[in-house]
Amino acid sequence: MQKSLSNAWQGGLTKAKINEAFDSDTLNVMQEYIEMADQLSGLLVSADKIKENPRLIKRFLNALEIREKVARLKGITVDYNCLAKMLLFERCASAGAFEFLLKRAAESSDGKLEFIKEIEDALAMGNDYIAPDTTWKSEFIEEWLKLDPKIGEYDIRPLLYLSKTDHFL
Repeated sequence: MQKSLSNAWQGGLTKAKINEAFDSDTLNVMQEYIEMADQLSGLLVSADKIKENPRLIKRFLNALEIREKVARLKGITVDYNCLAKMLLFERCASAGAFEFLLKRAAESSDGKLEFIKEIEDALAMGNDYIAPDTTWKSEFIEEWLKLDPKIGEYDIRPLLYLSKTDHFL
């Protein structure tokens, strides 16, 4: 495993190699993180605002951990994967796209974004992506909407509270 880690920059570290390197008890503890890393890795290396930059990826992961700890300390229940997905959107989508999301969340009585659920459902059925707003016409956002977990039925108000824009809510 040490050799795989030291050569990770050469593409040597894969989900399969991680699964081979650890015993089942360790893998059970780490499984959620491995799954999330597997999903996010493609966007973290291709998103224009991160583009494989190790410092920016580390900054992203630090922000994620800080938000999770703040949530825990404040007694806010959040799904860790939803928190990661929202942070990715906040960091990589345009300011206009994030403002559109904030506006729609403020209009929602329960914090659930029906427009996102409709898009997620359509994409899951193999339909083409139709942006709900010009600010959402982005390959990044289309790929982001395909990531699990699906957040269309999730109350995103706690996630937005933990974001840098919590004063909007």
